[in-house]
Amino acid sequence: QYRYNSIRPQLHNILTPIVKKIILISVGVFILQFVAQIFTKGIDPVSSILAINPAWIKKGAVWQFITYIFTHGSFIHLFFNMFVLFMFGMELERLWGKHEFLKYYLLTGGIAGLCSFILMPAVTVGASGAIYGLLIAYGMTFPNRLIYIYFLIPIKAKYLAILFGIIELLPALQGLIRGYSGNIAHFAHLGGLAAGFVYLKLKNRNERNRQFKQRVVELDDFINKKHTNDDIDPILDKIMKNGIDSLTKEEKKRLIDAGHYFRHFNHRI
Repeated sequence: QYRYNSIRPQLHNILTPIVKKIILISVGVFILQFVAQIFTKGIDPVSSILAINPAWIKKGAVWQFITYIFTHGSFIHLFFNMFVLFMFGMELERLWGKHEFLKYYLLTGGIAGLCSFILMPAVTVGASGAIYGLLIAYGMTFPNRLIYIYFLIPIKAKYLAILFGIIELLPALQGLIRGYSGNIAHFAHLGGLAAGFVYLKLKNRNERNRQFKQRVVELDDFINKKHTNDDIDPILDKIMKNGIDSLTKEEKKRLIDAGHYFRHFNHRI
């Protein structure tokens, strides 16, 4: 009984909540795609509804900029996207919290789909745009963390994000010139990278501004309280002359309150 209870929490926490839900939904949609094609003789009605379909979007199917993230073109496509989500997503979700992580995943994936639709409109499936968003987030959050390519070649996370950006940029430019980029949505990948980079830069700047404003408020509060602490000197003089037992209850309380405040403020500095 003891061993079971000690192991159970570890098994329960293998996947973080949002990562687990994304994987389950993606696998479920892929199975639905596969089954639907069997009954429709190779036609994929699920992708027609959920994947980015330029003809549908022009008619108002804007939900496809989000739902396409959960569709995939093959098992290998699904496997690698979910594997990278597993590698990078869980640590980011633990750091940010599930709501912020889900917002970031959908935002980068949605902007990635929009970039692909604008620059190279075609039927688009897959979570790769959001996955590239996670890659840039991991590189910016843990820049010196070593990642092992093919489990053998070590590279820092920040350089891995740059490398993947360069790898995607060249074929994307070639596709833009030719008017065709093949079966890979390079602009979706670049869109996910760019969206994640801009979002995190703005978020970090806003956080720095918030912290600066908080320090200004604390400093102003400190200055104001310092002026109100002028009555501490007579209490200290009284202790020096007659001892601490000569203080009234109100004077002792005033001295204790002042001590707590200054100790708290100095700790924050």
